[in-house]
Amino acid sequence: MSRKTLIAAFATVLLLVAAATWMLRQAEERPHSSAARELHPRSLHRAGNGETISKSRWDILTRDDLPRHQRLEIARRISASLGPDDAGTLFTALRHTPRSGGEEDWYVILNEIMEQMRRHGLGSDEYSAHLGDLAADPSMPEVVRDYAIQHLALWIAPGNPDQVPHEENPGHIAQSLLHITTAIQDPGLSGSSVPGTALLALADISLHLPQELLAPAWRSLESYLNGVFSGESPAHLSTRVSAIQAVARTRQQQYLPVVRAFASDETADASVRLSSIASLGFYASPADQPLLEGIASRNSRFKYAARSALGRFATNP
Repeated sequence: MSRKTLIAAFATVLLLVAAATWMLRQAEERPHSSAARELHPRSLHRAGNGETISKSRWDILTRDDLPRHQRLEIARRISASLGPDDAGTLFTALRHTPRSGGEEDWYVILNEIMEQMRRHGLGSDEYSAHLGDLAADPSMPEVVRDYAIQHLALWIAPGNPDQVPHEENPGHIAQSLLHITTAIQDPGLSGSSVPGTALLALADISLHLPQELLAPAWRSLESYLNGVFSGESPAHLSTRVSAIQAVARTRQQQYLPVVRAFASDETADASVRLSSIASLGFYASPADQPLLEGIASRNSRFKYAARSALGRFATNP
């Protein structure tokens, strides 16, 4: 290589180094509005005016002006290694009121916060109390109460307690059941899907908790359920369907005549009758076999539900 070529190559390298240095300096001087800064907030500022709103890195989760995917990424960093201050901030965030038009994004974030805190046992001493309060609070939006009930149910009665953090205090569990049954009977929710969600959650809980904890909860619902089944109490159609499934899955014998009556009533709402026919399989009473066989033999929309119910007779003791 000639001396002239070496000089030219060396000059090119110097130019490249100078250009790289300039770009790094520009990046350092550029306002920190990138995703990298948003994902590592220590002292957050509102866009445009520089007003400090918090020194907590978690307050960014309630920043409705930021994209949902960025806030979700932050929520997914919640871990068991965090401390009480972090847990307290996150519990407070659950009561955030999103700006108008930002509700859908916020509910996704809120669900993720509940999920990650539950999975990692963050704030375990207070988790059931905070979510129970949300579930029973009539001032909270229906979506918030619905999510709270679902996560609370998984927290007090997970299907795999040996593998995940969960509530172990019987007093906290009893209080959580009270919060759930309160939400089920809330007149303000009668036209929503929340009572149905809560009833099915309670049925799932019943598979994993001792009877002495569950019995008071179900007893407190007797009057409510009788009203839902008779039509005397206002309830969303989905609530009646869920109530039928819930009492059947927990094999509460006092409701078998009600479920049987709906299953045989050709004038009943189709979804109610369909649910009732399928639910007879949980009871597996020999007295219902002729009814189910008759429905299964006819070419109607209910035949598959009847066949499914009959299939449970062999598996239910």
